[in-house]
Amino acid sequence: MYALGHLGIGLLAFAPVALYLRRTNRTPLAAVGTVQVVALSTIPDVDLLLAGVSHRGITHTIWFALAVGSVLATFAILRTHHRPTALGPARSTGAIASGLTGSYAVATHLVGDVVTPMGVAPLAPVVDAHYSLAIVNAADPTANLALFALGCLATTTGWLAGTGSPPRRTPTARGVPGWLIDVDRRPWRRPSTQSPSGPRREPRPARSTTTPPADRVDHPRARQYAAGHRERTDRRTRRPSTARTVRRHRVSDGDDARNRKAVLARARRPRRRGKQRDDLTEGDPRPTSAQMFNPESERPY
Repeated sequence: MYALGHLGIGLLAFAPVALYLRRTNRTPLAAVGTVQVVALSTIPDVDLLLAGVSHRGITHTIWFALAVGSVLATFAILRTHHRPTALGPARSTGAIASGLTGSYAVATHLVGDVVTPMGVAPLAPVVDAHYSLAIVNAADPTANLALFALGCLATTTGWLAGTGSPPRRTPTARGVPGWLIDVDRRPWRRPSTQSPSGPRREPRPARSTTTPPADRVDHPRARQYAAGHRERTDRRTRRPSTARTVRRHRVSDGDDARNRKAVLARARRPRRRGKQRDDLTEGDPRPTSAQMFNPESERPY
């Protein structure tokens, strides 16, 4: 077949796929696949431009179709490195879509050459079997135009039949090959309670503050802890508590209020240090250190 015939067969074969992609809200992927089929459906005829390569030889085999798909998949991997999509990284889904579409386009070219009397050997050089249906002549302009018109009609019908389908509640793009069209970067339809980074984690419940049982409130250890807490508080404020002052001067409960008041006033009085304490030892019969080590002292020791 000529170029128009191969284009028509490629569009006719890809029309059901485009219809399915449109129905499942994968319009960008359907557009990319259609463009790939149009661009690659005639690539096996490149052997006409290569010297030393026979027509309908190695380029008209299944191995060439797999090679084209592998090249496209590798290019998609390098182009869409770590780019997110709905099903995962576009590095994998875009590569699969590109590879399958490229191999599919080359396979449609083999189908177009099988209907001619010359035929093809799709498994050469592994298997030399030659296949030909001999339905139409490759140079028949009527057959080429008819196939091209039928392919355009099928593609248009598939695209129009997919219009108006209810949008799915899934992401709009599923691994569009990044080497031809970029991935749809519109945000997903997420619930209002879900953040872009993923499902929102529930906050951890606060630790329950349980009230101690009634039999432990008046425990001796609890009273001891409370007394120690009051003592530490008094040390921080540098104010001696009344209980400590009374215990220091051994004021019993039998003392009268006047004696207790005098003891407390004496305890709160600031201490005098150094020479200010001479009045305290004025009537003390014991000698001081200066008198003991003074050789001119009148009192012998």
